[in-house]
Amino acid sequence: MRGLTRGQKVVLLIGVTLLGLAHASCARVQSHYVLPQLAVSDPSFLPTLEAYTSAALDGNTVDLLLNGDEIFPAALDAIRSARDDHVRAVFL
Repeated sequence: MRGLTRGQKVVLLIGVTLLGLAHASCARVQSHYVLPQLAVSDPSFLPTLEAYTSAALDGNTVDLLLNGDEIFPAALDAIRSARDDHVRAVFL
């Protein structure tokens, strides 16, 4: 640390300390690989969906669509009525 002033050493020490704290706090976050099993009728379903998807559901509606007979017509209607660009990817 030769050639550094006392102020530069303090700034360097604070920077290294903050980086260490940031790394330590991020390392403790556990990934969610398994979603909880909840029925759509369960009162905690929408809050859980919102928490896992970061989607704000307040004031929006959710329609449960089963299989392709319900999913594809609804998706095509949504695409046709879109007012903005929309990118959709479906992986089967």
